[in-house]
Formats: sequence, structure tokens, C-alpha cells
Amino acid sequence: MRLGFAVLALAAAARPAAAFTIPQSTSSVQRATAAFNIFAPSTDSVTSTALRMSTAVDADPQVTIDEALKAAGSGVTLFGKSGCPFCKKTKKALYFIGVHPTIVELDEVEGGAAIQKKLEELTGKSTVPNVWLDGKFIGGSEEVIAGVDDGMFDAVEKKEIILMEDEEKIPIVQGPDALKVGDKVPDAKVWAGFASDDFVSLADYGKDKNILVVGLPGDEDKLKEAGVDSVIIYCVNDPAVMMAWAKDQGIENWEITESDGFVSFVSDPKSDLTSACGMTMTHPGPLSVGLFERCKRFAFYAEKGTVKVVNVSEYEGDPAGDGAFVTAFKYMQDHSSFSLKPLCNLDYPELTLPASMIEAIKKA
Repeated sequence: MRLGFAVLALAAAARPAAAFTIPQSTSSVQRATAAFNIFAPSTDSVTSTALRMSTAVDADPQVTIDEALKAAGSGVTLFGKSGCPFCKKTKKALYFIGVHPTIVELDEVEGGAAIQKKLEELTGKSTVPNVWLDGKFIGGSEEVIAGVDDGMFDAVEKKEIILMEDEEKIPIVQGPDALKVGDKVPDAKVWAGFASDDFVSLADYGKDKNILVVGLPGDEDKLKEAGVDSVIIYCVNDPAVMMAWAKDQGIENWEITESDGFVSFVSDPKSDLTSACGMTMTHPGPLSVGLFERCKRFAFYAEKGTVKVVNVSEYEGDPAGDGAFVTAFKYMQDHSSFSLKPLCNLDYPELTLPASMIEAIKKA
């Protein structure tokens, strides 16, 4: 059957936090009440065009997909879901470079499940976002963000740059077995090397020190000023990976057994420390892509064996704590030159970075 479309003028399908060319009075997003809802860019600097399917109930999924691709022309078509964090991250990256995709929200479309199934048949990808460029499938969130870095969208017509606001993150309440302030440092062993005697008890190591266990190295002087005696970087991996990471970071005396080393890299190959801290990642999202027995993004600070600070970067819809998107203005305030790549590849577990931990340590 042939689909009929009614054209409606709507506000841009984003909430501008700040923009380079958008008038300050840009109105908020208006939601179409129709069952089928596609947002596509127009020539207007503020508004988008919504294409509303007039006969959605019996629509052929292939016809719906074809119509969406036709609406986008040589631009970008994004099949997603309104609450999907990966879809939001993809939209942010595209809007940031002035690319306004035609968006089909499958959870707001009559027959959305059938459309998603058809997309899987066509592309081999069962999840969203499912993104197309110039009528050709290009991948999901990772491929789009990599493409932004690599110039994939250079030929796409550019509209106004929109910086979408980050929605308020709702922290996940940790379970009763999770590490908390006042606990003793877990008596779990971490692996400092390949020999059988290279296992070190973290509780023994930290019993007479102020230790910070964090996922990323930080400013040594500022950490020492905050009273930290030793920084321990660990992850669920093998010693070879941690050794290579330490060398890549230019860390000297990185082995935890080195008496004069400030930053140590250790591995938790069997997830013993992670389990003892109650920080095993159990969200079905990471598990669905094979990330088993992985550690949540967390950091803790202990004084003489007693935990004083625990920060966990885990939120509703963002179990890995990597969905934040720093605005261009914040980035440009912190850097003398502007580059898009760090913004799009940003992996930013705010609470567990050294800067946040130092602030928390000073308040502890």
C-alpha cells in the first residue's frame, strides 16, 4: 500500500543548551501526537519538519523504512527509541556537527517492533540506533561517533549546531554488599605480576597508608596534597595489560611492591577484589555483549585500612557510567584549542575521576 504523509512544522528535535547559530528564543520541543513520528531537518534555522504517516496501522515495515530513507535523501536516517541512551549519545554527536538526522522513534511508531525486525533482516543489527547515510546502512552509535571523527559526514548538508542538554542522571542505589564508608578495605588479593608470589593483599598493603583505588591516573602533586600516600589502578584483566597501560602512561616504579612508587597498576583477573567490594556489573546491557564479571566504574579512598570515600559512576540507563557528554563551552574553557574528537569519544565517569575524588577526600 502507498503511504500518505502530512507535513507539520515543529520545533527542532533537540533541547539546545547552547548553540552557535540558534536564536536565544528557540522554543522547546513539541511532540507530534501521531502514531508515526519522523523528525527531519528543513531549511529553516530553527524548525524541523515532521512527517506524519496517515495510515500507520497496516503499514508494511519495508515501505516505512523506504519512506524514512527517502525523507532523509542524502542525509542521515536514525532508527532508534526515545529512551535509549545510545540513541541519545548518537543524536548529540550528530547535532554537535550540524547534522540533523531524520529520526524514527520505534517505540512511538505503530508497528515499531516489526520495523525493527525488518531492519535486523536488512542490516544484521538487532539493536538501536540503526543508522543510515545516503540510503546505506553505516552501523550504530560507535560507528557514528567514529565517523564524526573520521569525516564520514563532511559531505552532509550542515544546519545549526545544537548542544543537547544532558538529562539529569539518577544514581543507582548500590546493594547491601557494596563497599561503603566505614568498611574495612577488603582482604582481597590483586596480581602485581606473573609469578605465583606476586599476589598482594590490598588490606595488608593499605593498613598503614592512605590509599586511593581509582580507574585512571591523576595529578600526582594534587593527590599528595590531599593526603594520598598511594594510588592503585586496577581492573578485571591480566598483568600484561596493566603493565602495558602503565608503560603507555609513562609511570615509573608502577609495581605495587616498589617502595618508592606512588601509582601502582595491578590486575584482578578472577574478579576477587571486585566481588569483595560488591561492585560486579550485573546490568543486562553490558552482559548482553559479553562483558561478564566486569567491574563497575567505582573508586574508593581508605585511611589506614578504613574506607572514607566510595564513588560509583552508575546511573539509570547508563550502567557503565560513560554516557555523559561535555559541552563545547566547558571543553573550550579547559583547553586552549578546540578539537571535536575528544568530545565525541568522551568516556567520562565523572565521579570516579581523580578530580572528583580529591574533592570528596577533602570533605571526608
